[in-house]
Amino acid sequence: MTTDDDYNMGLEFDALDDALKAAIRGLVEKVKKTGLAEAQPFHDGDMYAYRHPGGGIAWGYSGMPRGVITARGVSKPRPKIV
Repeated sequence: MTTDDDYNMGLEFDALDDALKAAIRGLVEKVKKTGLAEAQPFHDGDMYAYRHPGGGIAWGYSGMPRGVITARGVSKPRPKIV
């Protein structure tokens, strides 16, 4: 699994609790491997991830009330500093 040091998950990711961060990381990893869009329930909402047309993996979390996106971002590799 990649780490936050390897990938930038977007600014809204930092505000999430550790359990939701871990769940979203797992979903993003699954999409990276399969290339297929994924959606799963999580606590009182739903999380999703899919390949973003501009590169990386787009992710989001819709919490209560259902249908309201409470966090979203795009997971992209950080540039390598040499």
